[in-house]
Amino acid sequence: MKQPTKLVRVNLAAMTRVEWSGVVRVPADVGKGEYEELARQMYDTVDGDEWQADTEFWDRGTCYGEDIDELEEHEAIAYIQTEDGDLVAAEQKGVKHG
Repeated sequence: MKQPTKLVRVNLAAMTRVEWSGVVRVPADVGKGEYEELARQMYDTVDGDEWQADTEFWDRGTCYGEDIDELEEHEAIAYIQTEDGDLVAAEQKGVKHG
């Protein structure tokens, strides 16, 4: 018996960061305790085009699913429910998307 299905749109979000790193020449008597203030001051002066994406950092954003209109045409990834109740992609079970 074929399992009834419906379409669900899954929305995934991830937050990444950008960073800037550079060498700065300061007076010799500037102490380590002043580095944080130096960084704080530079934060507002470094142009955004100079920042690089940090591809190692990912933080999960808001991820959710929602029912969508069955009458509209959509590309869909087929998932099936196992006997244990887990949802797995049909390809993982050897079933081709139809």
